[in-house]
Amino acid sequence: MAITIPKEYYVGKQYRKAADEYIVLGFATPSEKRDTAFNKRKETVDRWSKNLDYYCRDKGEIESEYIVNVPVEGFRISESVRRSSSWNGGNVLWRIADPRGFELEISSANLASIIELNGIEKGGYITGKCCYGRSGSDNVLLPENSEPYIDAVRVTDNINNKKYTLKSLKEGDIITTKGKHYDMQYLGEYYILGTNINYNSEGDSVKLSKEKHKIFKRIDCDIYEILKSPTIIDIKENLPFLTRVSYIYIPNEDSVYDAVLLKEKPSSYKLKLIPANGGNRGYVFFKEGNDLYRVRSYYVDNLPNEVDVNLVHIMNDTKISYTSHKLEYPKNSYYGTRTYDSYEYKKNITKETVFYMIGYDIS
Repeated sequence: MAITIPKEYYVGKQYRKAADEYIVLGFATPSEKRDTAFNKRKETVDRWSKNLDYYCRDKGEIESEYIVNVPVEGFRISESVRRSSSWNGGNVLWRIADPRGFELEISSANLASIIELNGIEKGGYITGKCCYGRSGSDNVLLPENSEPYIDAVRVTDNINNKKYTLKSLKEGDIITTKGKHYDMQYLGEYYILGTNINYNSEGDSVKLSKEKHKIFKRIDCDIYEILKSPTIIDIKENLPFLTRVSYIYIPNEDSVYDAVLLKEKPSSYKLKLIPANGGNRGYVFFKEGNDLYRVRSYYVDNLPNEVDVNLVHIMNDTKISYTSHKLEYPKNSYYGTRTYDSYEYKKNITKETVFYMIGYDIS
């Protein structure tokens, strides 16, 4: 996730017992935007500050303060804290003494990066000046002039000056957006033609979205999203892409699978099966005599020898229907001897099996 550098922090404080002395532990949140989100975070910090540690109640409360977040010298490693009762596991955090008179906690990964980039001097002091950065909901410590700091300065400048907007994107651009830990590829604006998922006996119907949507694909997996106004931090590169979507949720409408993205709204469309290529994921089909089976979500070129399937048939040009089979519960089961509908089957896959996937005749 991209790191930004807030101009200001609100720091709540409380006393904590450490060995034979008391230290001031801080809880910091960005405060440069005094909006509703900040007010909620401030309330959380204030509640924490007033919830005094049992061993320090006689010390009383400490007034919170706002600090300007600029690089300063004098940060020092204080101690480690384990956030688990497990002897071998747990989340180990490190308390860093801020030269302004309080301690904050950072992750082990953050500390390892500081040691690698800047080094630690005698007494646990971090070499050079540091400031705080924000990664999602976590604070990180950034040594000045380090690569993470320089990158965070650039990202913060891009956000503050709104360097990138949806209008500046080209189809195929790989982007980083605020609040997401993964990069996404912008595919453009499209109508979505797909098969509406229906979990009852009526079957799955072909569906066309009511309007065009801005489509983004996650780079780390085969997941597509519709974003209306993302905060774009960076544009990295431009790559080709496919306009075939295995699954996508359409806001205020329905989820669809095996969809295609269309620049223009079609005058007509109907369902058909097309040969499936290796690497296609989603609902794939194969025929056995007059029967058509829908395979559960797998890659076509990576199916096991035996797969779970639904027995289905194409009712017409716009709908796929499941074939119901009555099965009995075991005689000694809780439900007695009643029957139930089952669409679950196991089928063996051979090298000769020909696979199909959903396609559409569009005009």
